[in-house]
Amino acid sequence: MKPDKEKEFLANVQQTLDEGLQSIDGDTRLRIQHLRGKVLSSKSGWRTFLIPATAVASFATVTLVVSLNLTGPANIATGLPTIDEMPLVAMQEDLELLEQLEFYEWLVSDVQQG
Repeated sequence: MKPDKEKEFLANVQQTLDEGLQSIDGDTRLRIQHLRGKVLSSKSGWRTFLIPATAVASFATVTLVVSLNLTGPANIATGLPTIDEMPLVAMQEDLELLEQLEFYEWLVSDVQQG
C-alpha cells in the first residue's frame, strides 16, 4: 500500500472501531475490558504451548532428515541388477557364451582363413 492510502485505511479502521465501541452498552464494555485484562495478564495459553510444540516439531524434522540421509536412497525398481545380483548376471552371460561356443569357434576360424 502507498503511505497515503495506508494512512487513510488506518483512519477508516480507527473510526469504525470507535463507532462500534460507542454503540456497545456499559455492561458489555466492562465485561470485554475485564476479559481483555484477564487474557493479557495470564501466562498460560497457546504461547506456553507454542514453544514445546515448536521444539518437538523441529526435533522430529531433524530426526527424519538424518535418518533418510543415513539409510541412503530408496531401492528404486530401475530394472538394473543390484550389486548382489551381479554374479548371477555374469554367470548367465557365460552360459550364453558356452551355448554359442560353436558359432564363435567357426567365426574365429573363418576370420583366420580369410
